[in-house]
Amino acid sequence: MRAKLVNESLDRFALLNNDFLAENVLNEKIDINAIANKSKKLGVLASMFLMFAVGKSPEIQNKLPDKDKLQDSPSLITMAEQDHLSRDDVFNGFTDMLNLYKVEKVEKKIMSAGDKGFIESVNKIQPGRLDSAKIARYDKFDIDILKAVASLNAKGENANADLIKAIMIIETGMNPVKNRLGFEGFPQTKEHIINGWEDDEGKFHPGINQKHGTSFTMKDMYNAEKSAEFIHYYMKGLQKSKWVTSLDDMIIAYNWGMGNLAKWKKKEKALPEESVNYVKFLNAMKDYFVS
Repeated sequence: MRAKLVNESLDRFALLNNDFLAENVLNEKIDINAIANKSKKLGVLASMFLMFAVGKSPEIQNKLPDKDKLQDSPSLITMAEQDHLSRDDVFNGFTDMLNLYKVEKVEKKIMSAGDKGFIESVNKIQPGRLDSAKIARYDKFDIDILKAVASLNAKGENANADLIKAIMIIETGMNPVKNRLGFEGFPQTKEHIINGWEDDEGKFHPGINQKHGTSFTMKDMYNAEKSAEFIHYYMKGLQKSKWVTSLDDMIIAYNWGMGNLAKWKKKEKALPEESVNYVKFLNAMKDYFVS
């Protein structure tokens, strides 16, 4: 699928070298909208010139040039100065560009909403749930999720990028907001779930931070990488419950709460349609999981 180059900064950069950009960026199908941070996006745009000018040999993919070499490029320096970027921003943008390139072109490490049939399989369950015009947004934070998973697994965790991404898409369509019930961010959570709470009898119930030795804040819930880590730890905690014997149970607990899952299993409550559909959405997405 051709990249949608609609960003104002990209338009300005295209004017600098329109023919070169059209030939190399469009043909290589790089999705610039997958990079959320404006400064990094600008750094990436500048770095594209170097990357494509030098070439895409295995050497350049496997060994990043040092900052001195980047600083030798007049085009990069000019771009950085015009957009008030440091040379570190340009270097970091170049790194992100290569990481994005590797994920998209070298080895697929996470499912994509652009996979054939993905949108349709979800919308069979609930028409209009996902929008094929928003695939770039659904895939926008792949790099952040993969970074979080790599960091978690380096610590001995068993994080699953596809599962985390599926939850983020189902919860927010990758557009994190505060909903009418007060749940926030990519995970759709609340402060007491993060930091614990005290009941009417004065007993403290630990949150994710207390259970796992983390230091998440509510602000982190609007950061895709931090949110991915949070979702992993939250799901890990749910798995330990005696009421969770399957992934479906875990997803119901995530969506409806552990107390409600227990009552449903004890036949004290009926499973709401929202939770029924949540499980169906996840199972439809599972067909596209890479890992």
